[in-house]
Amino acid sequence: MRRLGHFSLCLLAAGLLAGTAPAQHFLLNQIGDTSGTVTHMPGAWFSQTVTDLPNFSTALVDDFFANSYELRLTAVQAAVSTNSGSNNFNLVTGWRVEIYSSASAAATSLTGDVFSTTVGTGAVTLTPFTNTPSFADQLVNIPIDFVLPGAGTYWVAVMPVANSTDFFLVNNSTLPGNLNAVQGNPGGGFPFPGGLNATNNNAAYAVVAVPEPGTLLAGLAASGSVALLWARRRRVPVAAA
Repeated sequence: MRRLGHFSLCLLAAGLLAGTAPAQHFLLNQIGDTSGTVTHMPGAWFSQTVTDLPNFSTALVDDFFANSYELRLTAVQAAVSTNSGSNNFNLVTGWRVEIYSSASAAATSLTGDVFSTTVGTGAVTLTPFTNTPSFADQLVNIPIDFVLPGAGTYWVAVMPVANSTDFFLVNNSTLPGNLNAVQGNPGGGFPFPGGLNATNNNAAYAVVAVPEPGTLLAGLAASGSVALLWARRRRVPVAAA
């Protein structure tokens, strides 16, 4: 999980005061280079809504942190592969993004208790990994538009919707992290204790957000940062407190 530092917040506020929209940034990036040149990651975990075997439908969830000024989510990304090693992404009829208040919530229901959506394949971008065309690894970019209810830790899952002709996996991340990604299987198809399976890995997910101007400026105003930036922009000295 990553939090913006005070200097980064000031840069965002400076952009707002200059009349430019704040740029999108990652609340979570366990993929690394998301430009499409990302390479294969060893190991992967099943995460799929299986339309013809619903009891086996499983969500791989991992956590991220959101501050009060970065609550609007604009995309979720995942490094996804197929169990067969074939490029069977044409089997996918939709991409689910689920956000939970806790990992245990995914053991109760695959529908996120914070946010749930299924995005059609026409709106989703798939970019093949450069070094594994035969393994059919894809960088999946799923656009969403959702404002989180408040600051805190959340859990995200990506699940392609497809039948059991092939199974889809979210890759392990090679980046450092807290190694607490878990699989939730509330249908009981897998013998997971309490419906959860700890992977002891990080899921190759990324969560993209854009700061909300109102909440960002309000938070900075409380610390005096906006006044300081505004004064510098107008070249007016600020008296010491």
